[in-house]
Amino acid sequence: MRVPKLDKRLPTYLDLPTTQTLFAWAEQRAEAGDFQALRDLAMLELFYSTGMRLSELAGLSLGDVDLLSDQAKVRGKRQSGGHKRYEPYLFASAFQEIDNLSVTIRQALTVDDIVGRAFSMSAVSAHLSGPAREQFAQDLSAALHEWSPDGKFVEVAELVAVLARRPSR
Repeated sequence: MRVPKLDKRLPTYLDLPTTQTLFAWAEQRAEAGDFQALRDLAMLELFYSTGMRLSELAGLSLGDVDLLSDQAKVRGKRQSGGHKRYEPYLFASAFQEIDNLSVTIRQALTVDDIVGRAFSMSAVSAHLSGPAREQFAQDLSAALHEWSPDGKFVEVAELVAVLARRPSR
């Protein structure tokens, strides 16, 4: 005997007044300039204006966005074989301007700073490295001193932000 198939449910949707209320609330939160509120508004705009699946939106990272071609590399759960597709989502979105801003930060580091960071990674944590931990610290310190005899390094990090602006009303 077979189990009867369940009816497929149609997806629910927001009506126009509810959608307008949601956007008004998100825009009001973002007016203060809070990063999370701006991020949430950008995600809501992108989600609503492109028809992207929620899992695809959640899977986006900065590296997936190509501002030159106005495309995003999208990975969805429904795709067989783990294939990616490129979609012109940013071009199709409600954003009027999309800018890429970057800030370069330089920070002085010592050998002890770098060894400390190495131990903060799970691969060399105390419970995994055990008695080899001290030898690893000595070997890493010696290698770093070979590269920089004074034991000083400069870490250079570039922070990138994508700013998307909607048309003025």
